[in-house]
Amino acid sequence: MLGRIIEWSARNVFLVLLGTAFVIGASGQIGRQAVRALAADGWAVTAASRGGGADDGWPDGVRTVRVDRTDTAALSAALGEGCDVLLDCVAYDGGHAR
Repeated sequence: MLGRIIEWSARNVFLVLLGTAFVIGASGQIGRQAVRALAADGWAVTAASRGGGADDGWPDGVRTVRVDRTDTAALSAALGEGCDVLLDCVAYDGGHAR
């Protein structure tokens, strides 16, 4: 379990517990920033994209996976046991609006 201390004093410790985040479209304009922000806030982030690469601006510890959102079997395998937050940053096109 992840956590981040947000206030510390001799009598009180407040700990924010964070979990796992899975970002689809992590290599895109919005996805890159989302991964960076989530990781900076203490989330355990998996960054998923068709290329599977990492961004130089991401903190250490960001896990990357190569997956195409349209490949449901691969997406399911990449998600594994699941996550606490799933953020889909892939743009939709006319084919998705059925």
